[in-house]
Amino acid sequence: MQIAFYGIARQIGTSANMAAVVAGFTQYMKMPVTWNWDRENSSMNKHVVCLSDCKNKLQKEQINHCSLLVLNLILPQSGMEKIYLEHSFVHRNVVFLIGKYHPNQSKELEEVVLKYRIDDSRICTIPYNIRFQKAYENGTVLDYIRSCRKTGGSCEDFLFEKHLKQVIKKILIYGTGKGEQSYG
Repeated sequence: MQIAFYGIARQIGTSANMAAVVAGFTQYMKMPVTWNWDRENSSMNKHVVCLSDCKNKLQKEQINHCSLLVLNLILPQSGMEKIYLEHSFVHRNVVFLIGKYHPNQSKELEEVVLKYRIDDSRICTIPYNIRFQKAYENGTVLDYIRSCRKTGGSCEDFLFEKHLKQVIKKILIYGTGKGEQSYG
């Protein structure tokens, strides 16, 4: 399964969200994961999940060959018009991931869903969590995920883990072809 992560703007947490998904697949699903797959590399088939953070032009080419595109957004939303007008990939197999999400943004999320006619089953959120942010900055995301599981953590950690598991579930559903294959 090849998954491309694409952020519609800089500094919205695409790489951090991808790191959380990698740690989640490793911790919860016990699946081997690799970063930045190479289509020409046959060893890629040894990995169950291959992720790529599509930051540059070469990596963006992988969007055309991925099993699933995870389109990373942030609320309040801006830039979606440009994505829809300039890129046909949003009509492919895509999951919309809202990073740094706060529960008080539910009205804004609802507006985005209605305005762009996004199917609810294709939307995931990862709530803002300062401990996750620090773990990402320190390169200890997997340790953070494991600590949430072992200690039970705080309410914020519990919600983060719950939402991360939902993201992984949707990636598995749509990335393996068990969900509807195209959107839009």
